[in-house]
Amino acid sequence: MAQKKKSKKKSSNYKAPGAKKKSVATKPVAREPEQAEELVEETVKPAKQATQTSPVQQRSRGLSATAQIRVLVGVAAVFVVGMFFWAAWGSRSEDGVTTATAWDLPAEANDANDDGRIQLIDYGGTPLVVNFFANWCTACDAEMPGFSTVSAEMQGTVQFVGVHTREDGGALDLPRKHGLDWWPIARDINGQFGGGSGLYDSLRNSDSMPLTAFYDSNGNFLRATSTLSESQLRGIIDELYGVT
Repeated sequence: MAQKKKSKKKSSNYKAPGAKKKSVATKPVAREPEQAEELVEETVKPAKQATQTSPVQQRSRGLSATAQIRVLVGVAAVFVVGMFFWAAWGSRSEDGVTTATAWDLPAEANDANDDGRIQLIDYGGTPLVVNFFANWCTACDAEMPGFSTVSAEMQGTVQFVGVHTREDGGALDLPRKHGLDWWPIARDINGQFGGGSGLYDSLRNSDSMPLTAFYDSNGNFLRATSTLSESQLRGIIDELYGVT
């Protein structure tokens, strides 16, 4: 009897000679949450290390910040000291009255009662001319010779008072220069301008200097005007007081 040949089945793992291996796609391996965090930290560490500064750089930056703080502290200290002196001197308040109808000022010379004060009330009964001046005021210097002549002629009939205003020091310089140091001389106080200008502020109608105020024999304020020539001064005195 003829024998049948048994056919051998090829196994699924059988590879023909010379056949290429098939690449098998691998699925991504799922990591636990802890493993994912570790991976992120390991990735971030090199970036952090790259941005870190050396101790020398940190010290340099620290010194720069310290220097800036010192500068700011110094500026603040200068500002505080400046404000202190401004408060103490620039805006100082002195005792006295600077209202136009009842003034009372410190005396620089020839106070009527030898009490260191020059007051409007001291000159009641006589027409009064009050001249405001300062050494820096060239117009004041220019008009004073006329005031000197007129006041000397009308002495005992019309009273003249000088008020040194808007200036520190030298209250008698201009009066002495023009022979007016026999006038009662007062010093203006407080006010908007340095050196004291309270009464000047009460009477002025502008920022101009000089300023001359006229009062009647009862101490009533009549008018104030700016620069006056000798003839203009005589004209106003004649008009207001009837004195020539």
